[in-house]
Amino acid sequence: MKFNACHIFSLLSFLLVTLVPLLSAALTTFGKTPNASGSSRPCNTDGDCYAIKYSSCARDPSTGRRLCLCADSKIPIGNSCDQIPT
Repeated sequence: MKFNACHIFSLLSFLLVTLVPLLSAALTTFGKTPNASGSSRPCNTDGDCYAIKYSSCARDPSTGRRLCLCADSKIPIGNSCDQIPT
């Protein structure tokens, strides 16, 4: 099968149209910060934090409010703490 200029142009156009969106999809997260919840469940007692594994009711150092926080005084991500208290 002999390729002429029209076939080559069509093939290159097809590859360009199909591959460029795939290559640029990886760049969509460049420069974005990860989504953090930024808030935690307010509480009065440790029992209020039962649903969040390894958390307890503590005063948030930055706001002074009582929130369900992890042992390292950070906000739980995805209803779980990274650091297990010892």
